[in-house]
Amino acid sequence: MPVISFFYGLIIQMFWAEGSNNTPHIHVEYDDCTAVVDFDGNYIKGELPANKKKMLDVWIDLHKEELKTCWRLMRKGEPAIKIEPLK
Repeated sequence: MPVISFFYGLIIQMFWAEGSNNTPHIHVEYDDCTAVVDFDGNYIKGELPANKKKMLDVWIDLHKEELKTCWRLMRKGEPAIKIEPLK
């Protein structure tokens, strides 16, 4: 899965494949935690520590349009774009 951003230990990845879950989402890893989160910050699967959830929520809000663009590109078979980390 391509890494689209990395900050404060959070690894943000995006993957799209025909026949997979078509809800736009990201995969997030932090230490031993993993989560699948939609672009509204809803957790589809997994959990993250509370402080990391807050950081991820802010990042999603700041980059929602870029996430949507990345999703559209990947659906067309184009490579993922990198998105600025939270600073």
